[in-house]
Amino acid sequence: MPRLFRRRRALFFVFTAILVTVCRCSPDIFGSNASPIMFADGSRVGSCKFYTEYADTAEGGGMPASRSVWACTLTCPDNSQVKFDLYSQPPFSIPVDEKTAFLSQYCSAEAMVKAEPSPTATAAPTDTLTPAPEGAQEQPIIVQPPNLLIRQPLLSGDVTACYTTEGFINFTLFQPVLDINGKDVALSINGTQVKCSIPANNPSLYSCSLPAGTKFPAKIIVTVDGNEVNNFSFDGATCVKTEPSKESDPATQPPAATEPPTVDPNSNSNGNPYFP
Repeated sequence: MPRLFRRRRALFFVFTAILVTVCRCSPDIFGSNASPIMFADGSRVGSCKFYTEYADTAEGGGMPASRSVWACTLTCPDNSQVKFDLYSQPPFSIPVDEKTAFLSQYCSAEAMVKAEPSPTATAAPTDTLTPAPEGAQEQPIIVQPPNLLIRQPLLSGDVTACYTTEGFINFTLFQPVLDINGKDVALSINGTQVKCSIPANNPSLYSCSLPAGTKFPAKIIVTVDGNEVNNFSFDGATCVKTEPSKESDPATQPPAATEPPTVDPNSNSNGNPYFP
């Protein structure tokens, strides 16, 4: 009996020695670091939340291994949801013509068929429809996904400030921030290329000039080295037009906005590596 006890105790320590502990930590514990999955037309189909995954063994002795992981939730065309993990940068702005191919990578064939039913056959004036044989089943449509090249976006799609009179608009940068050092970055608003820069006192913003007379919704397109990384619309709802009234007493006017744009992209004081 003592010998059997010693053997079981030895097996217990062997299993304990190879035990692996895996945990995920979110770098943003006070807010949401979820990034939207959206198409170029602005429609959103899900989101991905960034984590750092650590793996360690019970043996210890050294730093635990770590890697980046995005926990994603995607809404399929039939409104069902699927969850999956990505170990590389998730998509942000997907071309509209690749929408079906992208969704079919994660949604089941049944979900894709329900969202895109085959057209109903109509009878010719002199013909009668022949009923399908009893027990016949509709064949599902299976779309083979192509090899999609997913590029990391520069902007998150949000606007923190917009002043039409002064000609400023501030976008938030997508996190983690895309490395654009030494790259040709171009941002256009309704087809007009504008000057932009990253303010030294707030590196999470991308501050750009706003052309006079810009009409909303405005089309925002960003390219890096000629490759499109952002394509979305901004409705202008948060834009402020600051024009003093000539008929009113200035003393009775409300105070000016206390949150001006971070940087004037029309000024040369801050420098701009892309538009000298």
